[in-house]
Amino acid sequence: MLVESNPKAGLTLARCGTHTEVTVTQFAALTALPDPVESITTYLVCDLELSHEGDHVAFVLASDGGDKWWWVRWGRERHDVVQIDPCEAPEPEVPAMEICLFPAGHPGSHSCDLLLWPERNVVDGSLT
Repeated sequence: MLVESNPKAGLTLARCGTHTEVTVTQFAALTALPDPVESITTYLVCDLELSHEGDHVAFVLASDGGDKWWWVRWGRERHDVVQIDPCEAPEPEVPAMEICLFPAGHPGSHSCDLLLWPERNVVDGSLT
């Protein structure tokens, strides 16, 4: 599914913000992946546009030197870790020098159309 970007939005759309945590089983599976790019964040916040349809999704880890992107996807009927390639929005949907950091087939706007996350409070994991 291809999504359309709103280039006139200019970083005015809010992100969903629904949160979840990586389960112990998911953490074990993620730590077993080869050549991770960074450490695993266990507290996750949905990356998608506020009021999106369908499941929530949050990036959790890139493995294989960054070639494979892993996401936690959750909703009423699931909470799983999936490998999904990043969105490949064709030009001119995504302005030059900006790429979408969401999984391929995501609903709603592209990541470059949304407001940046506020800084995370490292003590309790909440957004401030």
